[in-house]
Amino acid sequence: MTLPGGRVKLDEEEAYLAVCHKTKRDRPDVRAILEDEKFFDAAARPSTVNEWGALRDTIWLGTHTEITGASIMSALRAHLSSIQNDVCCYCGQALLLGGYSRQLDHVLPASVYGRFSFHFWNLAVACERCNRIKKAKGYQPISLTAQDYPEHGEFADFFHPRFHRYTDHIRFGLTATQNYSYIVYVGLSKQGKQLVNDVLKAAALEMTRESNDPVVKAAAAKIRMAARTQGPKAQAAMLRFEDAIREAIEAGAA
Repeated sequence: MTLPGGRVKLDEEEAYLAVCHKTKRDRPDVRAILEDEKFFDAAARPSTVNEWGALRDTIWLGTHTEITGASIMSALRAHLSSIQNDVCCYCGQALLLGGYSRQLDHVLPASVYGRFSFHFWNLAVACERCNRIKKAKGYQPISLTAQDYPEHGEFADFFHPRFHRYTDHIRFGLTATQNYSYIVYVGLSKQGKQLVNDVLKAAALEMTRESNDPVVKAAAAKIRMAARTQGPKAQAAMLRFEDAIREAIEAGAA
């Protein structure tokens, strides 16, 4: 199966498998784990519930050492970030370092499409902002009973960052001076317009407000820096706090 730009799905899957763990000697074990977990064959998965968290916390006994789900996901994040040229799959802005800033996004939400919660083509790397905004939108573009992961052509109304070429669907422009910056996104297709309406309008508004308010900018920077050094529970608490700040800003602006 080919994708826009002449990309071949099997070639991209093999390219990932070649770097599926940071330790080269452990890659054969990881390939076997991914095969057992049906990472490329959602219809063969025995469960339809969201197993993302459980797999992340799983530990397998490898030939040389233990293989953790977290280490598999770390290598996956690094690979996807690389093929995305280290920019967010939705807003196209540079990804900061760290898992908090480079979040593995489920294109089809894992909470709704559990069968696809651990599937190669359902995962992309998004910035914290876009991932958070998109989660609130109830993204459900295909049948909830689908077993096989949809092909490229089935996303006629929704933007899919792993299937669609960004420049075919989205264009953005940034205007900036020493004291002010403003970013605008334009959808070039039906899928691009959907992404702009559902995610990028809100993301652009946040970026503009944050970049032009020194107090908010400094506070956001401190929160992100602290989050990169903390565990999942602390990061979740910081996200809730950050959301509360934004709600207060929105209320003030209204």
